Amino acid sequence: MFLRNKENNFKWNFSYLIIIISLSGCISQKSYKEINFKKETILVGRISETNLMEHKKTKWYIENYNKYVPDSLIMIKLKQNLPGINFIIFGGTWCSDTKRELPAFLSILHQLSIGSNRYDMWMLDLKKESTYINPKLYDIQYVPTILIYKDGKEIGRIIEKPKETLEMDLLKIISNP
Repeated sequence: MFLRNKENNFKWNFSYLIIIISLSGCISQKSYKEINFKKETILVGRISETNLMEHKKTKWYIENYNKYVPDSLIMIKLKQNLPGINFIIFGGTWCSDTKRELPAFLSILHQLSIGSNRYDMWMLDLKKESTYINPKLYDIQYVPTILIYKDGKEIGRIIEKPKETLEMDLLKIISNP
């Protein structure tokens, strides 16, 4: 009886060890890849804001983030309309529009206290493709494209650049779903 329990404990511990090793492999894997194109490094896949801040080829992110100052009156109105709102952002680290609009949009999200659990960012290659996600399922033709969802349903999008300002376009979409 004692040996059987010891043997079962060994199998049980060994199973946990395999699971832990498997999960640690998943955690350490990047969810994006780097592609070298001419003298530029392009990020492709799911990225985080930390990836943008820390990558040596994305200095534009911090510079443009710090430059953007949203309209405070519009921001107050936005805060009232945020429940149930989530975002999917498609961009390209090679794209001048993404380099301008993405940092500004994330600045807005931060000022509205919207955490990274409410948005996903996907960077695409020069053909606007990715091996990590199929942008065609979302009808992505231009980058950046910001998809706005309320309670799981798309209610609008901002494509390439805002019609007015990012915060005003966002307010109009959220206020009139």
